[in-house]
Amino acid sequence: MSEERRLPTADEVVDMPLRDFARSGIVLVVDSEVVGEQVLFASDAYVPAPGDPIAYRARELAALIGVDARAVRLAHASKRTFPGAKVVGTAWKKENA
Repeated sequence: MSEERRLPTADEVVDMPLRDFARSGIVLVVDSEVVGEQVLFASDAYVPAPGDPIAYRARELAALIGVDARAVRLAHASKRTFPGAKVVGTAWKKENA
């Protein structure tokens, strides 16, 4: 008898450590107010399909934690301009982040 796989709730995903999210196989569709469009928050296993929104994997999300909205928009514009580009670090952090 096969075990049915239950999808996590939104709250469970929000509380999930990024290292667990990276291995989870989960892809979230997110309406981003910061960049003004839908983006994907995706596990490491995600393979983009033509027409998919720009995706951010766990390591990229970790690099963007606490970053100023202006820097997020610049990173997003870079990913749009250079398909396949990955955020590996940022220079601007919010104060007290």
